[in-house]
Amino acid sequence: MMWDSCVQGSCLSAPSGTQAETLSACRVVHALISRLDYCNALYVELPLKICGGSDGKLQTAACLGTAGRELNSGAGYQTVSVSCCFFLPSGQEKRSWDHVLCVGLVLVYIYPTTMKVLLVFDFDHTVVDENSDTWIVKCAPASKLPDEIKNSYRKGYWTEYMGRVFRYLGDIGIREDEMKRTMTAIPFTTGMKELIDFIGKHKDFFDCIIISDSNAIFIDWILKAADVSQVFDEVFTNPASFNDCGSLTVQNCHAHDCAKCPINLCKRKVLEEFLEHLKPKVKYSQIIYIGDGGNDLCPVMCLKKSDVVMPRQGYMLESLISQLSQNLVPVEASVVVWSSGFEILAYLEVLTKG
Repeated sequence: MMWDSCVQGSCLSAPSGTQAETLSACRVVHALISRLDYCNALYVELPLKICGGSDGKLQTAACLGTAGRELNSGAGYQTVSVSCCFFLPSGQEKRSWDHVLCVGLVLVYIYPTTMKVLLVFDFDHTVVDENSDTWIVKCAPASKLPDEIKNSYRKGYWTEYMGRVFRYLGDIGIREDEMKRTMTAIPFTTGMKELIDFIGKHKDFFDCIIISDSNAIFIDWILKAADVSQVFDEVFTNPASFNDCGSLTVQNCHAHDCAKCPINLCKRKVLEEFLEHLKPKVKYSQIIYIGDGGNDLCPVMCLKKSDVVMPRQGYMLESLISQLSQNLVPVEASVVVWSSGFEILAYLEVLTKG
């Protein structure tokens, strides 16, 4: 008897035979766990004990009093024996049950329906084919900034510099509506809209985030104008808002101590904190990082052999990765160069069919 043949609605129907007494004593509720990556939580209000499987791969765990337990990964698990004789769902032999949580008398089994792929996008010169910060200069007279502002940039302090640019635009009367019209005219990189549309149709396979040194207002305007904002699960960038005078203000994304990154943003820290926050509920089978710039190298260096970095052809990230390889310290992840969104789309299509 397998689970999928004896679960009816939200309760477990007792099968016939010697196990009827113990199974009918269990109240089993199906629930959707906080993210769509997981399903089929079984809540059992009985004192429980997990015993070793017949193949010897299943780890023995104490029955109660522990915040969390883990089962060993691996194929071949046919049954999980507790006080009420649970069985794994049929057809699940190749999946692993990742976590066991004991709370009072309630045991919660959680296992993934699939291991998703995480897509991490840069924004400027990746999703869009321009630098969104410099694009806003089109709002200035003759699309030019005064020399005193243009020459005020200090390396590593881009957000501070853009604050002066926005203040200048506000001082000369450039307001939100005009800025929005300008920003929503920014061109997407060739094939990128088609790529995002493909990802949107395969959200059961992909999670998708943006990590960008632009700002929250610009990215929100651009994605919503293109009707693709719903595809991205999270956008990590510099917070922005309009003040009482109608000028755009921008703040640093976060504080960090990475000497390799600009003071306002370390993309590696953002990525690592994002993954850490999801533990233990979500595990990705692979991370694919898609970017172009020098500030994309830091997060790329934390990727594993199973991951993929996709640098844009002819841009700084590709050059830096190539230089590392020549210096015999290559990145650990596989490297796949792209020049348009269509090439990334073709790569992802193969993954979804694999």
